Amino acid sequence: GVIPSSSGCSGNEAIHVAWKCPLLMCVDAKPLLVDHATFGNVVVTGSQGGDILCCRAESGEVLHRKQLKGKIEGGMAAFQIKTDKGENNHARTFLFVCTYSDE
Repeated sequence: GVIPSSSGCSGNEAIHVAWKCPLLMCVDAKPLLVDHATFGNVVVTGSQGGDILCCRAESGEVLHRKQLKGKIEGGMAAFQIKTDKGENNHARTFLFVCTYSDE
C-alpha cells in the first residue's frame, strides 16, 4: 500500500510505501478494495503466478492467501450477501476472479 505524505493537490506530493506483501509473479490487474463486515477495508489482488492475496488495507496484515492453477490477468469483483438469522446477523463476501484455468 502507498500513502501520500501530504494532503495537498499541487502534484508535488511524495509517496512512501506503507507496507508490502510479496506475490509469486507480477500483478497485471488493479487491486480490489472491499469493505468487509468483519475486517474493515481489505485489499484483494492476484498475480500471474495464480496466487490471490487478501490483506488489511491499513496495515498490510495478510488475512488470506489462495493458490489457483491458472494465472490471474483480469480484474476481480466482490459482493456481499447479508443474512438475517436473529441474533446471528452476518454478511458473506463472494469474490469473482478472471483466470486462465478450468477450476
